[in-house]
Amino acid sequence: MRDIRGAARGVFFQLFDNFVKTGAVLIISIYVARTLGPGDFGRLNYASVFASVVYVVVSMGIDAFLAIELAKETNHFLLKKCIQIKLVVSSVVLVFAFVYLYINNVIDWVIVIYLSCVIFWCFNLFEIFFNPSSFLEESNFSIVDSSISLKL
Repeated sequence: MRDIRGAARGVFFQLFDNFVKTGAVLIISIYVARTLGPGDFGRLNYASVFASVVYVVVSMGIDAFLAIELAKETNHFLLKKCIQIKLVVSSVVLVFAFVYLYINNVIDWVIVIYLSCVIFWCFNLFEIFFNPSSFLEESNFSIVDSSISLKL
């Protein structure tokens, strides 16, 4: 009974957190859209979506793999290799993204700034290295939360 209450409380706080984040994003997006106008806001969203797609390619599931392996045993060599892999992949993907954007003639400073952040995404592995259990708990909650939202 105690576990069920704890789990229900965890799910409640996770859902509350998601509602607050979504509400804040909605309010800020409305303000930014009114400030920038339709053209600039569209370019900003295009850059955001393009960077998100690039992040999925760069991530390659290394975060989850590293968290699972580090939960078993601390391994500095594995962290070093994962960071090297993500740096190389992010550099290659960044070059391909810029070539694609140049060929399609959609290079814009907003897109360049968003895509330049790809290089820094590989350093989130340090957070996973120092606390792999929190990453695993967070990913489990997001799986539960996404399955609840799919059922609704």
